[in-house]
Amino acid sequence: MRSHNIIKSKHCTSLSYYKQGSGQPVVFIHGFPEDASIWFNLLGKLQDTYTVIAIDLPGTGASEGAINELSMEMMAGCIEEVLDYEKCSSVILVGHSMGGYVALAFVELFEDRVAGISMIHSTASQDSDEKINNREKAIRIIEKGGKDMFVKQMMTNLFSVTFVANNEQLIEKQ
Repeated sequence: MRSHNIIKSKHCTSLSYYKQGSGQPVVFIHGFPEDASIWFNLLGKLQDTYTVIAIDLPGTGASEGAINELSMEMMAGCIEEVLDYEKCSSVILVGHSMGGYVALAFVELFEDRVAGISMIHSTASQDSDEKINNREKAIRIIEKGGKDMFVKQMMTNLFSVTFVANNEQLIEKQ
């Protein structure tokens, strides 16, 4: 059974995460603009072999916004806080998109706590100029109040045309 936990954090007022199972800890780190719920279907499938933890990064899901400016290193610090609270010394990290960048920051800061890393739709390479420009364009759209439009477009682009056509209700639900 999945437990929902909220702890105090030095990086945000409260930090939310979900935990279930037993065994080697595996931490799932969502991308932008998602939250921990993207992992829920997978967590149940792994709980017999692993302790699975999915964290709502600051400002997502049930976690409060960051006290200071967001950075990959600060979010890696949030993961460390959860691991300290749960007394996890060595973990496998699974990061999706931006979550992969957070996982890499965690490796740089806390290498001795990492047993393995998996990056999904993410890269260890520096972003291209095009990717940086696209991210800056997205930030401007969101700052001008276009968050809902941005998220809807992003959700559509995460899936193949065939999947979107056959699963419109699922896409709309998100």
